[in-house]
Amino acid sequence: MTRLGRLPPPGAPRPRPLEEYACLADGRSVALLHIDGACDWWSAGRLDGPPRLARLLDARRGGSVAVRPLGAVPLAAGWDGETTVARVAWATAGAGAVEVRTGLVDGPGGEPALVWWLTGPPGTPVAVELTAPTAGSARAWSVSAERARLAPGGAPEGPCGGLLVTLAGLRAEPGPQGWRLAIPPAGGLAVWMGAEPAGPEAAVAALRGRMAADRAFVGRLTLPGAQRAAAVRAALTLWGLQDRGGGGCLAAPTTSLPQWPGSARTWDYRFAWLRDNADAGLALLRVGAVGEAAAVGAAVARQLGADPGGAAPVRCLDGGPVPPERAVPHLSGYGGARPVRVGNAAAGQAQVDVLGEVVRLAAGLDAHDACPPALLGAVPALADAAAARWADPDHGIWEARGAVRAYVHSRVLAWAACDRALALARRGRLGAGRAPRWAAARAAIVAAVAARGQRPDGSLRMALDDPRADSSVLAAVLVGFLPETAPAAAATLDQVVAALQRGPSLLRYAVALDGDPTPAGTFTFAGLWAAAVEARLGRSAAAAGRLQAILARAGPFGQLSECLHPRTGRLLGNYPQVQSHAAVLEALVARPGAPLEG
Repeated sequence: MTRLGRLPPPGAPRPRPLEEYACLADGRSVALLHIDGACDWWSAGRLDGPPRLARLLDARRGGSVAVRPLGAVPLAAGWDGETTVARVAWATAGAGAVEVRTGLVDGPGGEPALVWWLTGPPGTPVAVELTAPTAGSARAWSVSAERARLAPGGAPEGPCGGLLVTLAGLRAEPGPQGWRLAIPPAGGLAVWMGAEPAGPEAAVAALRGRMAADRAFVGRLTLPGAQRAAAVRAALTLWGLQDRGGGGCLAAPTTSLPQWPGSARTWDYRFAWLRDNADAGLALLRVGAVGEAAAVGAAVARQLGADPGGAAPVRCLDGGPVPPERAVPHLSGYGGARPVRVGNAAAGQAQVDVLGEVVRLAAGLDAHDACPPALLGAVPALADAAAARWADPDHGIWEARGAVRAYVHSRVLAWAACDRALALARRGRLGAGRAPRWAAARAAIVAAVAARGQRPDGSLRMALDDPRADSSVLAAVLVGFLPETAPAAAATLDQVVAALQRGPSLLRYAVALDGDPTPAGTFTFAGLWAAAVEARLGRSAAAAGRLQAILARAGPFGQLSECLHPRTGRLLGNYPQVQSHAAVLEALVARPGAPLEG
């Protein structure tokens, strides 16, 4: 576990740093647990469901449930080994140490539950503090000697729904904000959220079951020797944010965590992006989670539907359309950042690069004999669309809300769609009848980028005839458009780093594409892409240093958000982000000549 500095007291009037949260996710529920024992975000039964607790977005009205030793100070925090059970050690005034383990489990009736399990000296006083979510409607907890109930209600987008919190086989003196009780002589105290009463033995058994499942998953992985802990945490985070029913991954389990403190750069990421799912599937392949990667591939195929080339770049986790983007007026926002949004207008954008991302996933899965037939069957239509649309301006990987542009990154990924489709055809996995069209488009893209998308030194530009810097062009090396040994690969890396590096990570681009003058943090996965390119170019010391510096920005739970503050290193943006953790695994396994797709 990581030793902690002094934390501000609970309820301090500032947003809690994201790095102080553990994201507990098990494929159907998500909880964001603060080091101090408070669950400040709880979405149960659906990864993308509206939250029942949302203190993260409104400290006064969002609601929270906290379990902590009274008069104690958290000394160290982390995970209970290679699991998704958080562990915090507390120092009490003279009574000794108390450990709190918290995890998502199946409750006694099979319903999703969150369990706090406290062990320490008998008689140690413990507080269970309940803050009612009042956003949308006024509600209050009804507290008895063994349970607290919150009636269903609230705003449809959250915080909403009923809640049940129970003590495990104990009776306590209820108060207006919860209970005050003590660790019993048996040595342990369990508090359940979302489950009917069950004894301490059931809580311990449920946590052990959760940990056994986690360890079994990790035991099937092929992990790099260096930075094993980072690889384990990235893989477990991706697996936790993968829907157990449908197989797809959320981009992130949160909404409206700003890309810059207090700014309006607040977006809802509780959806399944084709791009993010392809990256997650390839990352899982890279560490040997072939079955999980194949499930991602099947989910992507369903998302593509009957018109793969015209599919929306993002859909809901169940495959439905993303709701219209709108502001939620009753939540004050993380650190006052407004608006709080639900829905995402990116679903209606043209994003040509996703065609290449999905075909790369299909090629990677096929190399492991694990590509779902529906996804393989969609590849010809995806490559056809890339061949037809590669020259069209689009909104690009950054989903700029301003004018469309002829982004080089989009052309590079259209090239990848045609290139991987041709490779699959050569292997006899696809019919060869359309191969000439794909080959012609691939050659035309190379010629267009060479003529209008490269500087005299060979480095790639942001867009055709636009010389500004864009970190996304690093993907040209990662997908093979620029061979690792080509001078243009090193020139592109050097130019992007020189123009966009701030701290260990990179800005997206050197100009406000969306017309918003507000700054944004450096993008975590862009910095990790730079580390991966450095590793592929043989700059192993630079790659290792950059990777370690980015990983050091994570808190004691080792999870990363969308962005980093370029000066303070604090986490910004939605948390944790799938694309960031996929990029961690890519950077960890990158080396000269390594396979491009897992």
